[in-house]
Amino acid sequence: MKKKIFAVSDIHGDFGALISGLEEAGYDENDENHLLISIGDAFDRGEESLAVYEYLKRLSDKGKAIILKGNHTNFLVDYLTGKDIKPFNYYNNGTKTTLADFLHRTDPFESWCMIDQNIKEPTYGDFARWISNARLEIMHEYPELLKWLKERPYYYETKHYIFTHGGIDTLASDWHSPHSGCVPASGRSRGGPRSHRGIASSR
Repeated sequence: MKKKIFAVSDIHGDFGALISGLEEAGYDENDENHLLISIGDAFDRGEESLAVYEYLKRLSDKGKAIILKGNHTNFLVDYLTGKDIKPFNYYNNGTKTTLADFLHRTDPFESWCMIDQNIKEPTYGDFARWISNARLEIMHEYPELLKWLKERPYYYETKHYIFTHGGIDTLASDWHSPHSGCVPASGRSRGGPRSHRGIASSR
């Protein structure tokens, strides 16, 4: 039997809004014919990223949901792998609230500076030192988190639709092989006329 798809995007750590919206739409995780698709950016900004992660992971582990990557997924991955040790996404893209939730600590970098280190004027070096310790703490408590995030696909296809957070190269003969400068459904496409961002693209 054809599954009924429930597509959501940009949850951004608002677990309450996610559950409320799904209930209003009639989604039932116990209905074998219901499939949830989360189209990227499940984390950051909102204060319930941990609850969102646990909910989406549980459903995806049971084959009841498809969880796609978005650019905010990559922000978190970059912090957890040590690829990013700068505070830009922490302060400007809402990753601060995600890290706070996983660390169970309000304003985690600021409180570390003030309470743990007695640092009155934090530097970039202080942030790099803090995030290096914070990521180890998070991965110790949630050992499956990083692997799960990195394994999320960038797109999901059905017969008539392509679900993606970032975009597809509509001018390429095969969108799986985009022109130079376009990243296939990655959330890091440069945009422009070749890239269309949204919930789903009709094939």
